[in-house]
Amino acid sequence: MPPGGETTSGRTRPFVVKIFVSALLLAYQLRSGRVGGVVETLARASPAWVWLGFALYSGSHVLNAFRWDAYARQFGLVTQTSSSIRFYFTSLFLNLFAPGTIVGDLSRAVALGRGQRRGVALASVVAHRLTGLVALMAIGGGAGLVQHQYELSGPLALACWAVPLASVSGLFFLPVVLRRVGSLLGRELVLPPAWKAATATTLALALMYHCAQVLSVICLARALAIDVSMVTLGLFVPLVNVAGMVPLTVSGVGVREAGYVYLLGLIGVSASQALSLGLLGSGLVLATGLLGLPAFVRGRWAGNR
Repeated sequence: MPPGGETTSGRTRPFVVKIFVSALLLAYQLRSGRVGGVVETLARASPAWVWLGFALYSGSHVLNAFRWDAYARQFGLVTQTSSSIRFYFTSLFLNLFAPGTIVGDLSRAVALGRGQRRGVALASVVAHRLTGLVALMAIGGGAGLVQHQYELSGPLALACWAVPLASVSGLFFLPVVLRRVGSLLGRELVLPPAWKAATATTLALALMYHCAQVLSVICLARALAIDVSMVTLGLFVPLVNVAGMVPLTVSGVGVREAGYVYLLGLIGVSASQALSLGLLGSGLVLATGLLGLPAFVRGRWAGNR
């Protein structure tokens, strides 16, 4: 086998493994006659609510693209908003096939770094991802404290207070985190002088981004006539999203469905309804990722000219 063939095989193997794991998890969730219930539930779904959910989810990524553009400007990296948005959606498309979401993030760093500033570009991407994770945990913790459908035990209630507070406080140690990450990558990751103000701004935008994603799932739940409160989904959606970040499946497909079946089952939602919600959620994620295909093709075409 030629070297090029080996390289191609090495690149595609992680994606093949992810497809296999996603398929295995979905097959397990669809066991015991659930297929009929899922088909019936999806057939009764309200198209208007589904489309509203898609609009909110795809719109949240447009907001996230502008969030990253504003953050990258604080690092002195971007001169055109259109370029940073194209880089963002290209990474969104690449994350559908990469082993985890890190490859798409690295593609943004490479695209912005222009060779001589990749350390700064990578720092912007890492900091952007970390602030997003902090916002997601803050939403989940806050929703957990005010929701009443699922009674949290003492340790879980304490975690709803402690995890968001610890995460937000941890942002003050962002330079330390970046130094550690940089040492692992063999590259110095540099924050801009006004990194605290920039991080506060991007954290506020991250809260808006993740709230829009939670609202998109609420719309899907309404489409399926699932009896669950908005604040309870505000707790469950972040938990499912964090679980879906584990780089073992295609964009969390399989993990998302299993997560909703388990969590919504705790409050009496049927497995067919919860599984249908997970499938619709995965459909939103995959469809929105494909929105990055034109940006990816344009970038490849421009690079080959």
